[in-house]
Amino acid sequence: MGFKKVDNNDLKTKMSPNFLGMPIREGGKLVEKTYRKNEIESSYTGLFSEILILNEEFLDFHYSTDGRRNSSEGNGNISIFNNSIKDRLWDAKLQFSGSQFNDQNIENNIELGIFEPNSNKVLKYDIVSPEELPDLVKVYENIENLTEDLNFSTNSLSDSNLNENRVRNHLLLLERENKIKFSISIVNVSNSILEKIKFKKYFPNNFYDTEVESEKIKDFKITKTFIECPLPNLKPGETLEIIILSKVFPKKKEKITTGKLNLTFNLPNKVLSGVKINKFSAYSHAMHAIKKVEKNYAPNHWQCSLIFENHSDFKIKLKSILIYDKSKSKKILDLDLGATGDTIILPRGKYVSSYFDFIDEKEPT
Repeated sequence: MGFKKVDNNDLKTKMSPNFLGMPIREGGKLVEKTYRKNEIESSYTGLFSEILILNEEFLDFHYSTDGRRNSSEGNGNISIFNNSIKDRLWDAKLQFSGSQFNDQNIENNIELGIFEPNSNKVLKYDIVSPEELPDLVKVYENIENLTEDLNFSTNSLSDSNLNENRVRNHLLLLERENKIKFSISIVNVSNSILEKIKFKKYFPNNFYDTEVESEKIKDFKITKTFIECPLPNLKPGETLEIIILSKVFPKKKEKITTGKLNLTFNLPNKVLSGVKINKFSAYSHAMHAIKKVEKNYAPNHWQCSLIFENHSDFKIKLKSILIYDKSKSKKILDLDLGATGDTIILPRGKYVSSYFDFIDEKEPT
């Protein structure tokens, strides 16, 4: 009877992507129990991928001829971007809440499915009760008749020139061409920059030869019934002046109105409707397995540790680890990682838990 010499390499097996080694027996009796602390291993120096979530709201305010806001509309876009060039996300969920979603609450999730690398998805919603939104702009409109035969100035009108609705009346020459000047001031009274502003001024069919005088406005569209053009961004407290010239030829005594005014704009990095993004979750490329060593002096007794590897380019935050026995009635390992601070696993990084013991005839998996 003889013995064959076996070195340590003969006892070990190669690791596969989904399995970290066969059980390794300890040589000899365990004299002193060994310990392992929870630790993170990482040497990644590349670029990180991110999930970017942007919520933009677009508001459409309607103003009467006296500058009062008489109606409002609004909608929003929630855009989710996966900027990784290689990592797919699947089973993505977005949890959000707010008064704008009558059928949503904090417990509900929106299923977003799969995000391919370098892709995005957009969720659209309408703003409920936009009339309750605060005034973000003030609009002032001054009207002047430039007809030479009319020795008249709107600034000299008294209260007797106001109708029962407190709207100022202006005199027009009957059966004569009247040249009208509209001086419109748009003031940003909010504390945010207004972007993507679109201006639209309506006119009845009585008006013709309409034109715009403004150094800051170049790309405008003029039709028989309205003028439409984009406006430059407005900083908080900034005012933009628009001069519109038009003509009207009253053929009979009748009331001629000047038409309403619409403003559409966007507030970057600000949400007025109360929509709140609560949580985004998804799966990406990661691996976890149990590394185990069967104790030679105690058959079916296993010394184990959990290994979690981040195979993606995303930073992954471990919040908790919970391992049950086969019956799922007994907790073998229960770690609340959030209670001890953030446990961040960088791309290509690895988390190894502390040792825990397990007794079973079959090796732990």
